[in-house]
Amino acid sequence: MAAWNDTRLEQLVRDAAPAPRLGTDDEVTGLLRQLAADVVTSQPQAHTGLRGTLTRWRKLLIAPVAVGVLAVTAAAGYAIWHDSGSAGFEQAVDGHTARLELPPGTDRAAYAAQLRQQGQDKQVTLSDLATQSMAEHYAVCAWLTAWDRRHAAGDSAGQAQAVAALRRAIEAPAMTATDGGGVIANLQQVATAAARGDRRPVTRELQANCTAAGLDGIR
Repeated sequence: MAAWNDTRLEQLVRDAAPAPRLGTDDEVTGLLRQLAADVVTSQPQAHTGLRGTLTRWRKLLIAPVAVGVLAVTAAAGYAIWHDSGSAGFEQAVDGHTARLELPPGTDRAAYAAQLRQQGQDKQVTLSDLATQSMAEHYAVCAWLTAWDRRHAAGDSAGQAQAVAALRRAIEAPAMTATDGGGVIANLQQVATAAARGDRRPVTRELQANCTAAGLDGIR
């Protein structure tokens, strides 16, 4: 799983508009959601899901990211930002990854190291919320992987346990806050398909959005 799309991310940060004036809480929330939607739909990826083709955001996985929206995210309670090459970003990655509920055999350290390396290779400014969302999506991928392998092994009880954990991962707070429209709903449909034993949506999701480090040893 690519943590961010380099070209589009550079453009978003470079072209960030001046911070807008903020009004009521409702106006702030609406503006935050619109900014998140603009970011996550700016790099479309065709993906056929249970209800047709969706515009996906996984190649970006961070919203909001542009420095110009700092005032908006601060007003909404997301005022912590990290330079992705900094020690603070490493600490945030380690902290968010350590709190994940993950299946046996998951190498969370390998995934945290991958994010840290990406942050050093291509330095950007990320909100802490975005960093947490990336970690939470890793948990989704981990439980999809666990379900897929248990399904292949005919482990019914293990599949049920994976579906329950997958649903919790999908509803994680930062994942929900950075949805931007359609991501959570699609993942919920994938979880529903897994619950009835339909492997095809799970396979599609894994192939499209879960080529991440630390998934090989999951069981």
